[in-house]
Amino acid sequence: RVGTSKPVFRWQATDTTGIAGYSWVLDQEPATDPPTQNMGDKVAMTFSDLKQGLWFLHLRAVDGAGNWGPTTHYGFMHAGN
Repeated sequence: RVGTSKPVFRWQATDTTGIAGYSWVLDQEPATDPPTQNMGDKVAMTFSDLKQGLWFLHLRAVDGAGNWGPTTHYGFMHAGN
């Protein structure tokens, strides 16, 4: 979706051992893998000050046993601020 408002993303993951946290990267590359570094358990994020163009949020979860899941890539068009 093209827009000038701040993009808001919400996500949820489940696992029998629980979800310990997430790792994410926001960039303009379609296939980035976030690092295997727990960035916290936040399940929503707003991005501001993005330049115009195609952006990608790359997100992955780590379970309570320390296993990282696959990366999910969310693409969106932003019209700029």
